[in-house]
Amino acid sequence: MVLKDAFAALIDIPADKRSASLEKLDPELRQRLEALLDADANADSVLHRFYATLPPHHDSPETSSIPTMGDTGAWATNDPLGLCGRTVAHFRVLDLVGAGGMGVVYRAQDESLGRTVALKFPLPQYSIDAMTRTRFLQEARAASALDHPNVCTVYEAGETEDEHPFLAMAYYSGETLRSRLARDGPLPVDEAIDVARALLRALHAAHAAGVVHRDVKPGNVMLAADGSSGGGTVKLLDFGVAKLRDLTVNVASSRHLAGTTPYMSPEQLRGHAVDGRADLWSLGVVLYEMLTGKLPFGGVGLSTVFAILNEDPEPPSRLRSDVPVACDAIVRRLLSKEPADRFASAEEALAELERTARGSQRARGIRALVRRRSFQLVSLATAAVIVLAVAVVAKRAGQDRKTLVPPVGQTTRDSIARELYLEGSRNAVIRDSMHLALAESNLRQALERDSNFAEALAALADVYVVQSNFGYRSASKGVALARDAADRAITLNPLLGEAYAAKGWVYASRSTRASLDSAEASFQRAIKLNPNAAWSFHGYSLMLTMELRIPDALSENDRALLLNPLMPGARSFRGVLIYMTGNKAEAIRLLKAAGDINPDYVVPFYYLGIFEAGEKHYKEALPYLEHAREKSARFPGVLSALGFTYAKLGRLKDADSAFASLRAGGDDDRSRIDRALGEAVQGHVDRAFAMLGHPNWDLPSTHNLVINPLLAAFRGDPRYKALAKEIGITR
Repeated sequence: MVLKDAFAALIDIPADKRSASLEKLDPELRQRLEALLDADANADSVLHRFYATLPPHHDSPETSSIPTMGDTGAWATNDPLGLCGRTVAHFRVLDLVGAGGMGVVYRAQDESLGRTVALKFPLPQYSIDAMTRTRFLQEARAASALDHPNVCTVYEAGETEDEHPFLAMAYYSGETLRSRLARDGPLPVDEAIDVARALLRALHAAHAAGVVHRDVKPGNVMLAADGSSGGGTVKLLDFGVAKLRDLTVNVASSRHLAGTTPYMSPEQLRGHAVDGRADLWSLGVVLYEMLTGKLPFGGVGLSTVFAILNEDPEPPSRLRSDVPVACDAIVRRLLSKEPADRFASAEEALAELERTARGSQRARGIRALVRRRSFQLVSLATAAVIVLAVAVVAKRAGQDRKTLVPPVGQTTRDSIARELYLEGSRNAVIRDSMHLALAESNLRQALERDSNFAEALAALADVYVVQSNFGYRSASKGVALARDAADRAITLNPLLGEAYAAKGWVYASRSTRASLDSAEASFQRAIKLNPNAAWSFHGYSLMLTMELRIPDALSENDRALLLNPLMPGARSFRGVLIYMTGNKAEAIRLLKAAGDINPDYVVPFYYLGIFEAGEKHYKEALPYLEHAREKSARFPGVLSALGFTYAKLGRLKDADSAFASLRAGGDDDRSRIDRALGEAVQGHVDRAFAMLGHPNWDLPSTHNLVINPLLAAFRGDPRYKALAKEIGITR
């Protein structure tokens, strides 16, 4: 799912502007995405008579030749399913229309009715998937419920003798709106309005039949072959993620949100219930793109999600002088953050666009006389929005179950407890003190309603571990609370992978040989039970790093990032692992990319600071460390590195203040270790060894000891080797 979702987001960005987004991704994922993007770029005309046949989260350009698909296998012929010339049910397959990353479309002859049709198939590796079959059935049901000239006609759903599911659809000659925009840029204003009017007519018919499309985007809009766009020559396609009023199973409910990120409404991103007004939002994005050639909120990554939830786009007329003022008002209303502020129905929006079409010439004539006021929509608090953004990315990527709508088999029947669990999981994604405290409160409330809610216990154990690691609570108390919660979760549900992952983090908080062996066994058990949880692979990677098993740690980090390429911890730690291989420049690049994606996450800025300081680039290190302190004022590693850097820059009072804050951190084992390493950073090696004694080593301090370049003198001391052997951080 991650590869597909990342492809969906990138495909909407013009090819000459994708490099910045690709540079932020893991190299392996980037290579796979580039292969897919190149394939689509070389195939611009294959699907120009139809639409790209990708699963719900894609908006790929229409293609023109059979692509070579990086990780899905090269095409052996121009007939990937070997169907040309065969008869499927009562359809004689004529030739291949086109292929995308996940599906193919053939032109066929309906032998019963003597008409040309399009047969849509998923690729073989997806055709036996239960979700794919359900989605195909849903598309057939949704489209067959409609009879409208602006809606794609689905004739029937069936299967080949080889059990490949397919849809038989009307065959259209033309191109998608996505292809048209990619080739020609913005449409003439009148034509953009005409296309929007046709889509609103289609949506009005769909909503009247109880169908919410949920994936309105240019790739799902077909234009007539002659290039015109009025009347019945605009077709709304792909009802594969539509919500039916009487549908009892929601295809997208348990693994991802339905839709394509740049076109999703705020309520879709938050996972709330949607109605026809969500489609009106998406139509607003499409209209904006038709008028300006740009997406109103950007096209990829967390910044897009943040913008959708929190920012106002520039009015179209500020980007294009011939757009009438009335279009600004319509777009503004379509893109209202709150559904209640949008048009009440597609019919109401259509009436407004009809008036705009009649008066567009006059509106353009008076544009220079009217100063449009900026969009004035309700904004959300920045930190809260970023929490929601990260949770949504995890939900769409089908990742860590903690950040997803719980699957079938959830161990609570209390709907309020479940909502509290979901809210707590979303808060826990952002690792700052406020949101972790909110997460703890949410999860405790969920457990007050259902004390046997195993998933909530596992999530709470995770929160306790992170609070301990970042200095937000006493390490010894936090680890004890985490251990109790994880143990109870395992007792309640011995097959819950997340509980074993939490237990792995607990074991990894003590660097004894036995504890690290137990941590490894727990992470392996978690991964076996739930191989789709990126958090388990990330924890395993950190544990392996404690033993300096860097190749193994890199392998587990790869798996975490393949599952969730935007996971803050895994992205940041990728840079750390690359640094430990000696490639410092690449490590800095990766950490900067991680910080760009999630500027409120302290870890990449901490490592950027200590790595720059380790290279004696103190001026470059200081902004990173000050930013890290701003985000996590009690993170001990940040305080010691900041004090060190201030001292090197001659800011001795600031250095003393930072070290004083470190010394005031507490008197448990964790705090004593942090203070000792703070002394080591200052060059007081003898004092550091004297303070250490035989402490209970915990996760962050052990990593700091192994990784931190500011501790080079400490690691060079002969006493270090004996200490490392004693506490088991090297084999």
